[in-house]
Amino acid sequence: MRCVERTYEYLDGLALVALLQANDLDAHLFDEHFVRQDWFSIIFYGGFRLMVPAEQLSAARELIEAFRQGALALNDNVDDMPACPLCCNTFSHWNDRPRDWIRFAQFLFWPIALLPLIFRYDFTHRYRCESCGHHWLERPTTSFAELQAQAETALNQTMP
Repeated sequence: MRCVERTYEYLDGLALVALLQANDLDAHLFDEHFVRQDWFSIIFYGGFRLMVPAEQLSAARELIEAFRQGALALNDNVDDMPACPLCCNTFSHWNDRPRDWIRFAQFLFWPIALLPLIFRYDFTHRYRCESCGHHWLERPTTSFAELQAQAETALNQTMP
């Protein structure tokens, strides 16, 4: 096993291991539990070591370099947002502040603080069109259980 990179950030190390393992490289985060025991001394211990077999060292370095330069970044796809039901424009975004008056009412009346828990879909999945300014609510069409079943079947199809 050879050291590809050292990192002082635990989550950075885990992300790099996941990246390398997703590209069929045998990557491991060494000293993971040892360094996390005494995190005040991370610099003294040398941080976390990202290790791969010697024959995969050059491929791992290329992948990590591409990751650091941003070549593996995902493009923002406009199709991820739903189209406006009024003007059919696909340039929409999340409505940041769907119900400001309810937040104010939470300070005045404490039982209203439970409303976001009860009506959670009325406070989430809200969109605003950039061209016409229309606000609308789009609830998810599939449940979490259906999404999980789809992910499991896709995973079983890819596994030999």
